[in-house]
Amino acid sequence: MPVKVACLYVEEVSSGEDVRPRIHLYSGFAHSQSLFPERETHPFPQGSVLVLGVMDGVHRGHQHLIQAGREVARREGRPLVVSTFVPHPGTLLQKRRHFLLTLPEERFLLFEALGIQYVLLFVFTEALARLTPHQFVDEVLGKTLAPAHIVTGENFRFGYRAQGTASHLKALTRQIGIQTHVFPLVHQADHPISSSRVRHLIQAGAIQSANALLGYPWFLTGKVVQGDQIGRRYLVPTANLHLPEGKLHLAPGIYGGWVQCQSDGSPQPAAIYVGQRPTLRQHTDGQRPVPPSTDSIPRVEVHLLDAASEPNLYEQWLRVFIQFRVRSDERFPTLTHLARQIQEDLHVIRQQLSTPEAALSRQIAPSLQALIDLPVRPVRSEPDIVNLCFNSPAPT
Repeated sequence: MPVKVACLYVEEVSSGEDVRPRIHLYSGFAHSQSLFPERETHPFPQGSVLVLGVMDGVHRGHQHLIQAGREVARREGRPLVVSTFVPHPGTLLQKRRHFLLTLPEERFLLFEALGIQYVLLFVFTEALARLTPHQFVDEVLGKTLAPAHIVTGENFRFGYRAQGTASHLKALTRQIGIQTHVFPLVHQADHPISSSRVRHLIQAGAIQSANALLGYPWFLTGKVVQGDQIGRRYLVPTANLHLPEGKLHLAPGIYGGWVQCQSDGSPQPAAIYVGQRPTLRQHTDGQRPVPPSTDSIPRVEVHLLDAASEPNLYEQWLRVFIQFRVRSDERFPTLTHLARQIQEDLHVIRQQLSTPEAALSRQIAPSLQALIDLPVRPVRSEPDIVNLCFNSPAPT
């Protein structure tokens, strides 16, 4: 069952010389068309165990916090709520574009796979960022959400200019009767697991190292759109993916992995290309130049290895798990040279994916195995989700 989502945002209201926060709390269901349709609203659970964090990537450190929260909730018979933020706080605080490991609805999918029932979606507005640590605890946590327990990591920061630390949170919540549990960061290879560390690895093409920190193969969710048919005519047929705005860009190259289609959720072995197709900026005779792409966003193309015939994937959504990198993107002197290299790449990918250890189920942590069985659903950009939060029905 899709997770139940509550959206919380803060606006400032002036009353004479006094400026105070007004807090809105909407409820709905993940993956519904409007996200918070009035007919599907549900009450937000009071007295919950609230796991606090941004949760971009839902990596192994996040999974550790969620499991800790689950144990507290089970012990005390309380509902478990996991939080996340849109837009990413770094977008507002650091004044720069912040590309995401997981779009909001991809996070919802991972939460669903983990068996989470309730998700709290903080909309990170200027008004929320300006709350002092005391205001955040008193107004947001105490008066609006009213959890019995909070679970968070030692690096959690909150309040104006991130003045509040996890230690502050523990002390302030104690004063209003909320018990806060602070956990140390999870380490791998003597370094803490963090979303920024995973991002750097993915941008460098070190996908297997990134996957080891995530606990699952990093994935893209995109819609198949019409391409220019060059691959179908001269090389191998590929499905061209359009990704929602804000998704992190994978380093250009050739990758092997698994694809789930909207029409058929069974994992299918695939070759994935990410790049600007430098060789195909010329015609098949290798002489007539084609104007280079002005789009700096790399193309993502998928070739299904075991398709008996070329499937009609147009307008379908695909979930593409990136498992390993074969090589970087290169420019070849002719299409003949490129075609020869592609066949070698496909041979390498087939060999690597044919081993039992390479099966998708073997690459995913036991707690996330349900991810394979969840249907492929359309996902929206982070700005689209923020707009839906602001255009929801009346607060509950």
